[in-house]
Amino acid sequence: MSDLHLVPSPELAHGLDTAERLVVGVESINQEYPDADFCVLAGDLVDRGDKEAYQRLKAIMQPLKIPYYLALGNHDDREAFLSVFGRAHCDSNGHVQRVIDQKGYRVIVLDSLEAGRHTGVLCDKRLAWLRDQLKAGLDRPVIVIIHHHVNKVRFFMDDYLLENPNELLDVLRIHPDVRHVISGHVHISTTGIIQGIPFTTVAGGHYTFAVSLGSD
Repeated sequence: MSDLHLVPSPELAHGLDTAERLVVGVESINQEYPDADFCVLAGDLVDRGDKEAYQRLKAIMQPLKIPYYLALGNHDDREAFLSVFGRAHCDSNGHVQRVIDQKGYRVIVLDSLEAGRHTGVLCDKRLAWLRDQLKAGLDRPVIVIIHHHVNKVRFFMDDYLLENPNELLDVLRIHPDVRHVISGHVHISTTGIIQGIPFTTVAGGHYTFAVSLGSD
């Protein structure tokens, strides 16, 4: 799931009760996907980076019957998130990144949040960390999860793309079997292939854009 955009109770986000939507999402996973190995929440967990919204997120996710992992997006605040969920979610450089090795796969969750920007960034430290995780997983296929989209989707959200997609692609090339790169951010479902790697965006838990093939 992605783009939950939770706000403190009893607020609404753009007129929508995003907490109620997430409750329904958790119930759906428990009923329909209880055999899934885990769930990833792929960024924009909250709408304004409020500590109270992260506390609300933690409470809503508590009934989930499967493990879940978290990524950060441009609406998140890293320090507020860590104050609620704990620094165990950090890599050695303080970014919210992790590796999940499961059933012969390596899933790598990246942190593309850069404070003060709605575009995404993978700095040298984050790219170096990714390079190390790819090299350590050369014996298994890899799936990468990152909040910001890497491939253009041809509407206004491309103004808020990952700023350095080519640097990411250069790092991914060191691994022979990157199966998928999954993003949120754009609030629509898309898929495409860049240099032989499938790139997918998933629709928002908050709202989903209706995309026209004509003008905006």
